[in-house]
Amino acid sequence: MTDRVKIPDLLRICLAQSGYLKANFSDNSVLLLNPSGHAFIVNKDGHQTRQLTEFTISKYIPLVSVALKFRNMVLDTPFFSRPLLRFCDTFTLGYPISSVLWPANARDALDLGLVTIHEDGGIGLEAEDRFARATLRFHRRQVAVCFPLLVSSSGIIEPNPSFDRMSNSVGGSSGLNDPRAPLPRPPGKEGGGPISLSSPQYVYTWHTHVFSVSDPNAHRWAPAVRVLLELALLNSTSPPIPDTCHFQAKIPPLLPALSPASVSSDPCPRATAAEGRVSVLPVSLETTKPSADAYLLHPAKDMTNRSNSEASTNPPTSSSSWWLDPSTLLFPSDDVILFEWTPEATLQFLPLSREVESCLHEDESILVSSRHGAFLEHFFLGDLEGGERRGKE
Repeated sequence: MTDRVKIPDLLRICLAQSGYLKANFSDNSVLLLNPSGHAFIVNKDGHQTRQLTEFTISKYIPLVSVALKFRNMVLDTPFFSRPLLRFCDTFTLGYPISSVLWPANARDALDLGLVTIHEDGGIGLEAEDRFARATLRFHRRQVAVCFPLLVSSSGIIEPNPSFDRMSNSVGGSSGLNDPRAPLPRPPGKEGGGPISLSSPQYVYTWHTHVFSVSDPNAHRWAPAVRVLLELALLNSTSPPIPDTCHFQAKIPPLLPALSPASVSSDPCPRATAAEGRVSVLPVSLETTKPSADAYLLHPAKDMTNRSNSEASTNPPTSSSSWWLDPSTLLFPSDDVILFEWTPEATLQFLPLSREVESCLHEDESILVSSRHGAFLEHFFLGDLEGGERRGKE
């Protein structure tokens, strides 16, 4: 019996504005994932291996899996390659789920029993059709949405949930990929009976997208976030909403300011129209069958020699490029890093405000910069008034 191949520790992940992802591992190997997730390069000791994700060989599956797990968690365009799906829990339905319906306001959500208040002060909200759940974290800075993601419609994929520590290293300690409770498996249209092999089959996996309430790219989930913020304002024991999400027109651009009527004590009329309450679910890019991005499999110019217009067409594959450098201390000179993962924290740069949010994995608290890094605010799990430390950097 052969010994199991030792999997290196994950040291750092950087996700750039151009869409490229770089992952550093403890054996000095570097994995570079292209913007769509369809192709990757592994660089170790100066030797480069280029592959399409669909045909990932077994020795690289753990490395590619952890890179894709982080990419999918923070981006709105998830990608699941068929060889990697055996590490996911999947379920098959005889019908597609293309969207979910959220309650119109906080009053409706409470009346329908869709709200859960967690022990740490987080607020959970289920969709009216029970196919998705959104959780506003206790510090009111981040939202995690768990929903069924379509990963295949051509047959059943045999699930294999057993995996090793590598698959749990990203997000596991921080809890960001945990919607606090698993959603129930969606029943069949006729009550959950066996699915006929002759009928269309849609394969799903439960997927969690984590985003900042200050991120304008999360507009897909705006109906859920609006209701969550209303609930936070209605909850007298809830920690205060951070300044960027305050009731008085300080809510980020993706969320319009809440009307005073939405938090008054008067009962709100039950909305019956679905307009403004529907979130269209994304599907895995693998199911859309885009081009293979074969350009990543061939040498190209150094990342540092590219112009901005070339950033999306010429991948960083030169051995002198930062993107293939095993160092974990530097940053690229011609691209902006939007997300950085380390064992201690996950950092996000918000281009519109030019500020940084850092989620500390040890206690799930958040450090937020203000005035372009001149000040730091620390939002942590404290008393009912909410904890906050301010420091000048």
